Amino acid sequence: EALHALHKFAGSEAISALRALPHTQRQTAFVQGLLARCHFESAEYGKAAEVYEACCEAYGGQRFVGLEYYSTALWHLRESAKLGFLAQRVLEWDRLRPQTWCVVGNCFSLQ
Repeated sequence: EALHALHKFAGSEAISALRALPHTQRQTAFVQGLLARCHFESAEYGKAAEVYEACCEAYGGQRFVGLEYYSTALWHLRESAKLGFLAQRVLEWDRLRPQTWCVVGNCFSLQ
């Protein structure tokens, strides 16, 4: 239900559906990524960045899905220090992933 709402760009509907999930499901990386993406698509970049940052801390280099949105949220917020730190981290994790170069590109375009 939440994924369908997100694809229709109905952010508040998707967020409500995600919050209705049981706690154990809400805490998964997949659901947290969807929640962050919902905030991102609703132009709530601060909230999106908070959720993405928590995912980044919890899963580190194991989860690259959504890093391009996280870096774009940081770009919109003009958070150059956080964006630079994220770029360094993802380069250490895996230089060959496309998300890595989206993060690096956002970092350089902000400077």
